[in-house]
Amino acid sequence: MALAAQRRGAALKPEMFVSNDELGAKERELAARLMQWVSSDLEQAIVAVSAARAFDQELFSRLGADLGFPAGAEAFRQVTSFSFVSPRGERWAIHLLLRRALRRVAPDVVARAHRALADYYRTVPHADAFSARLERIYHEARLDPAAGVRMWRDEMRAALDQSRYDRCRPLITLMPDIEVPSEPDAEAMAYLAAGAEIALGDHGEAQRLLDSLPAEAPYALLLRANLAFARSDFAAAQSLSEQALAKAGPGPARLPFLFRAAELCLFLGRFEEGRRWCEEGLAIVGDDGDANESARWHALLARLNFFGGDIETAKSELAQAQRALDTLPEESWDKSVEAVIRVNEAVVAEAEISATTCSSPRSCGVRPRHRSWPGTWMRPSAWPRPPSRASSGAVSLTTLLTASSPSPECGRRAVIALEG
Repeated sequence: MALAAQRRGAALKPEMFVSNDELGAKERELAARLMQWVSSDLEQAIVAVSAARAFDQELFSRLGADLGFPAGAEAFRQVTSFSFVSPRGERWAIHLLLRRALRRVAPDVVARAHRALADYYRTVPHADAFSARLERIYHEARLDPAAGVRMWRDEMRAALDQSRYDRCRPLITLMPDIEVPSEPDAEAMAYLAAGAEIALGDHGEAQRLLDSLPAEAPYALLLRANLAFARSDFAAAQSLSEQALAKAGPGPARLPFLFRAAELCLFLGRFEEGRRWCEEGLAIVGDDGDANESARWHALLARLNFFGGDIETAKSELAQAQRALDTLPEESWDKSVEAVIRVNEAVVAEAEISATTCSSPRSCGVRPRHRSWPGTWMRPSAWPRPPSRASSGAVSLTTLLTASSPSPECGRRAVIALEG
């Protein structure tokens, strides 16, 4: 198809692969050629399981019960013995080309299978609930692309908000399997995927995604600031952050922009300015706002006060951050926020012990420094959100405190608190 398009001087576009008659004919030919070796009593079984990205005997039996085809142990053995079915871990998968062909050849049966599978992953408890949600998103997206995109975005936001970065890669891997219905949907997914790639440390892929987004859009500027921050390019991060903040709207949509600006003030030593950004952010969150969000802001304000020399106010802000978390069940706490609170509590405690020899944290050599923590510890802090959301995402553990010199006592103890 690519060669034919090249000969005709036409550019290939994704939608051409969906509606192209020539490609459809070749897919039907492929399906007929492979299915000619399949007995009639197994045809429906193969068409049905082709809707699944992977299947096991339990899923096979469930589809048989819902769609009305024989799905016993012998039928399962026969289906999995065909050359176009291969093992995938503890499950089995039909070759992707045949799956696509059968989707075009028998759309009604495949759609019924998608509905049955979406219901299965929605209603049947699974040991790995996240993987079950992934599969449900896939099947819902095959039935209703717009609904699937919404579910994907909600799941990715939750992963970022809760610092569950282990869930980001599977969600990114799912993206090519989702038929995105509109350009705005594609952009919204790209924003979230770019934020996830920054969190996962794949800066090249994050840059590629950012290059596909409007260069001057506020959230694109914010993500570029996050990427520059992750690369320790603080000058670029500050410039991009200021541009993003200038373009940001009012209300909750402003929160991630304010957070990045305040965090940069921490690293640049502009503590009073950073405190002003935090106070504006906390006013937007409000007393009845999201508890994780409130804790995140109080923890950042604590760091700004600590390095500004006001240890008592820093302690008070950390206590407020913990009180905010305490309003939630512990399993709902943002773990990165909790980690920031614990580390800062330890550093403040050590600084108090050394108060007789140090007039302030900075005078004892303790100052904020960007640190490249291994693995999941290296995180940008503010994830873009559609304007309707009030959550700014996961706080960076790159804002943890470290010492500039091991010689002063409180600086040395700060390092012990951080690295131990």
